[in-house]
Amino acid sequence: MAISTFSPASPDSFIIKEADMSLAKFGHLNAVVTELNTKATIVTSANVTQATSITTGVTASADAGVITTVSSTLAASASAVFVVTNTKVLATSKVLLSVLYAGTGIAYATISAIADGNFTVKLYNVHASAALNAVVNVHFSVIN
Repeated sequence: MAISTFSPASPDSFIIKEADMSLAKFGHLNAVVTELNTKATIVTSANVTQATSITTGVTASADAGVITTVSSTLAASASAVFVVTNTKVLATSKVLLSVLYAGTGIAYATISAIADGNFTVKLYNVHASAALNAVVNVHFSVIN
Protein backbone atom coordinates (compact mmCIF):
# COMPACT_ATOMS: atom_id res chain seq x y z
CA MET A 1 0.00 0.00 0.00
CA ALA A 2 1.58 3.29 -1.07
CA ILE A 3 0.89 6.51 0.75
CA SER A 4 0.48 9.30 -1.72
CA THR A 5 -1.24 12.08 0.18
CA PHE A 6 -1.04 13.66 3.59
CA SER A 7 -4.29 14.34 5.44
CA PRO A 8 -3.53 16.74 8.26
CA ALA A 9 -5.49 16.78 11.48
CA SER A 10 -3.80 20.00 12.51
CA PRO A 11 -5.55 23.38 12.40
CA ASP A 12 -2.20 24.89 11.36
CA SER A 13 -2.95 27.07 8.34
CA PHE A 14 0.37 26.18 6.71
CA ILE A 15 -0.37 22.48 6.81
CA ILE A 16 -3.95 22.74 5.56
CA LYS A 17 -3.26 25.46 3.01
CA GLU A 18 -3.47 23.13 0.02
CA ALA A 19 -5.82 20.27 -0.64
CA ASP A 20 -3.09 18.23 -2.35
CA MET A 21 -0.42 17.60 0.26
CA SER A 22 1.46 14.88 -1.62
CA LEU A 23 4.55 13.47 -0.01
CA ALA A 24 6.55 14.59 -3.03
CA LYS A 25 6.08 18.19 -1.85
CA PHE A 26 7.80 17.27 1.39
CA GLY A 27 10.57 15.18 -0.21
CA HIS A 28 13.13 17.90 0.42
CA LEU A 29 12.70 17.37 4.17
CA ASN A 30 14.24 13.91 3.87
CA ALA A 31 17.25 15.43 2.12
CA VAL A 32 17.66 18.03 4.87
CA VAL A 33 17.38 15.43 7.65
CA THR A 34 19.86 13.16 5.87
CA GLU A 35 22.31 16.05 5.51
CA LEU A 36 21.98 16.98 9.19
CA ASN A 37 22.50 13.38 10.26
CA THR A 38 25.59 13.16 8.09
CA LYS A 39 27.05 16.44 9.38
CA ALA A 40 26.16 15.75 13.00
CA THR A 41 27.79 12.34 13.17
CA ILE A 42 29.78 12.11 16.36
CA VAL A 43 33.25 10.81 15.58
CA THR A 44 34.98 11.24 18.94
CA SER A 45 33.83 11.86 22.47
CA ALA A 46 35.53 12.90 25.69
CA ASN A 47 34.65 12.88 29.35
CA VAL A 48 36.74 15.19 31.51
CA THR A 49 36.62 16.36 35.11
CA GLN A 50 37.50 19.85 36.20
CA ALA A 51 40.20 20.17 38.86
CA THR A 52 40.61 22.74 41.64
CA SER A 53 37.79 25.28 41.07
CA ILE A 54 34.69 26.14 39.00
CA THR A 55 36.84 28.44 36.84
CA THR A 56 39.56 25.88 36.07
CA GLY A 57 39.85 25.19 32.34
CA VAL A 58 39.68 21.69 30.86
CA THR A 59 40.92 19.97 27.71
CA ALA A 60 38.32 17.97 25.80
CA SER A 61 39.45 17.61 22.19
CA ALA A 62 36.47 15.75 20.81
CA ASP A 63 33.30 16.26 18.77
CA ALA A 64 31.18 15.75 21.88
CA GLY A 65 31.50 14.92 25.51
CA VAL A 66 30.76 15.65 29.13
CA ILE A 67 32.60 18.09 31.35
CA THR A 68 32.10 17.36 35.05
CA THR A 69 32.81 20.42 37.17
CA VAL A 70 34.14 20.43 40.69
CA SER A 71 31.41 20.44 43.31
CA SER A 72 30.21 23.96 42.77
CA THR A 73 29.18 26.39 45.49
CA LEU A 74 28.21 29.09 42.99
CA ALA A 75 25.99 31.57 44.81
CA ALA A 76 22.42 32.35 43.79
CA SER A 77 22.26 34.69 40.78
CA ALA A 78 26.01 34.36 40.21
CA SER A 79 28.08 33.11 37.28
CA ALA A 80 31.53 31.74 36.52
CA VAL A 81 33.43 31.05 33.30
CA PHE A 82 35.92 28.40 32.24
CA VAL A 83 37.71 27.67 28.98
CA VAL A 84 37.46 24.35 27.17
CA THR A 85 40.50 23.66 25.00
CA ASN A 86 39.31 21.61 22.04
CA THR A 87 41.23 21.07 18.79
CA LYS A 88 37.98 20.22 16.95
CA VAL A 89 36.61 23.75 17.47
CA LEU A 90 36.94 26.41 14.79
CA ALA A 91 36.00 30.05 15.15
CA THR A 92 33.03 29.24 12.88
CA SER A 93 31.89 26.17 14.84
CA LYS A 94 28.55 25.87 16.57
CA VAL A 95 28.82 24.44 20.08
CA LEU A 96 25.69 23.07 21.71
CA LEU A 97 25.43 22.68 25.48
CA SER A 98 23.08 21.02 27.91
CA VAL A 99 23.31 20.66 31.67
CA LEU A 100 22.60 17.75 33.99
CA TYR A 101 22.45 18.89 37.60
CA ALA A 102 20.84 17.28 40.64
CA GLY A 103 21.72 19.62 43.52
CA THR A 104 20.13 22.74 44.96
CA GLY A 105 20.10 25.93 42.93
CA ILE A 106 19.54 25.89 39.17
CA ALA A 107 22.57 25.37 36.94
CA TYR A 108 22.48 26.82 33.43
CA ALA A 109 25.31 27.01 30.87
CA THR A 110 25.91 29.05 27.73
CA ILE A 111 28.78 29.63 25.34
CA SER A 112 30.29 33.07 25.86
CA ALA A 113 33.09 32.83 23.26
CA ILE A 114 34.32 30.58 20.45
CA ALA A 115 37.75 30.70 18.80
CA ASP A 116 39.99 28.31 16.91
CA GLY A 117 40.93 25.62 19.43
CA ASN A 118 38.64 26.55 22.32
CA PHE A 119 35.29 27.73 23.59
CA THR A 120 34.31 29.43 26.81
CA VAL A 121 31.48 28.16 28.98
CA LYS A 122 29.62 30.58 31.23
CA LEU A 123 27.95 28.69 34.05
CA TYR A 124 25.10 30.42 35.87
CA ASN A 125 23.14 29.69 39.00
CA VAL A 126 19.76 31.17 38.08
CA HIS A 127 18.12 30.34 41.41
CA ALA A 128 17.00 33.40 43.38
CA SER A 129 18.24 32.23 46.78
CA ALA A 130 19.94 28.79 46.82
CA ALA A 131 23.62 28.23 46.03
CA LEU A 132 24.74 25.29 43.89
CA ASN A 133 25.98 22.39 46.00
CA ALA A 134 27.00 19.59 43.63
CA VAL A 135 28.93 18.82 40.47
CA VAL A 136 27.49 20.09 37.20
CA ASN A 137 27.66 17.88 34.12
CA VAL A 138 27.96 20.06 31.03
CA HIS A 139 27.32 18.08 27.85
CA PHE A 140 28.73 19.58 24.66
CA SER A 141 28.58 18.90 20.95
CA VAL A 142 30.70 20.65 18.30
CA ILE A 143 29.18 21.15 14.85
CA ASN A 144 31.50 22.20 12.03
